[in-house]
Amino acid sequence: MTKPYVKTESERKAEASGVTRERTVEVLDQIKACLERGEPVFILRAQDMLAPALVRAWIALAETHGVSPKKLMSAQTIVWAMEKWPNRKIPD
Repeated sequence: MTKPYVKTESERKAEASGVTRERTVEVLDQIKACLERGEPVFILRAQDMLAPALVRAWIALAETHGVSPKKLMSAQTIVWAMEKWPNRKIPD
């Protein structure tokens, strides 16, 4: 008999902030598809103290261009998760 999957501490923290394992896998698949097509991708990490402000700026701009409320809320959820992330720092 196999043991049930036990979530890691970082997975529990992420879910508490609204980011689920399933959503993470979905985003990674999207990034992989972009990279396979040669599309440039810029990744902001939660540990980057500047990241939440950059995502908020994207949200404001996206809203003026008619981006769907669902997409805007998804981005806002990421902002909240980033702000809760421990050990944030200025990027290297």
